[in-house]
Amino acid sequence: MEEPDLWLIGAISILLVGLGLFLYLRRFKQK
Repeated sequence: MEEPDLWLIGAISILLVGLGLFLYLRRFKQK
C-alpha cells in the first residue's frame, strides 16, 4: 500500500463536487 489515503481523498473530492453541484442546481431551479 503506497498511498492508503488516495481512495479516501478521491471519495471526499467526489462527495464535495457532488454536493456543490447539487446546491448549484437547487439555486438554479429556484430562479
